[in-house]
Amino acid sequence: MDKESIRGKLKELYDSFVEKYGNLNKTKNRNIINKDSYGFTVLASLEKRIGSDWFPSDILTRSNKVENEEPRTSSVSEALAYTLAMKGYIDMSMIERITDMEPELIISELGDLVYYNPMQDYWEESSKWNSGNIYSKIAQCEFMLAEVMNDKNSVYLEKFDITDDEITRAFKKLHNKQNEND
Repeated sequence: MDKESIRGKLKELYDSFVEKYGNLNKTKNRNIINKDSYGFTVLASLEKRIGSDWFPSDILTRSNKVENEEPRTSSVSEALAYTLAMKGYIDMSMIERITDMEPELIISELGDLVYYNPMQDYWEESSKWNSGNIYSKIAQCEFMLAEVMNDKNSVYLEKFDITDDEITRAFKKLHNKQNEND
């Protein structure tokens, strides 16, 4: 059974009950329903009060699901904020869709706000990239960078679809952070 069929059946049962016993929130019905541990939840979710009258809640008549359309913007920083708010992480493909820009331009415009984490294969906010064990990150970046510099067909470039420039940029940022801490 699909959701609309279930909703229709629930509405039929509600209408049948109301016809026979009155609204759910009628004093006698409310007292009986509230004896159940979920009674208040049932009442609050199945009927709504408009003025002094009770009516079936929206859940009985239509879907309450809100369709979120992705916004459109030419601001990469707005797109970044949106993807962080909606997903909790940086989703470059979503930023591409929202801005209708090429990845290279997005990365360029974001500048030092984001860094590619080659060890995890995702983009991070600079505050996250610059935290944690930066010595370990530097060692891993050095290893990956050496691999890439020695072999332009490196498994890292193939696996992560990144450029050695991105690894170098992330490495330099970590090195600068290390020098600040020393």
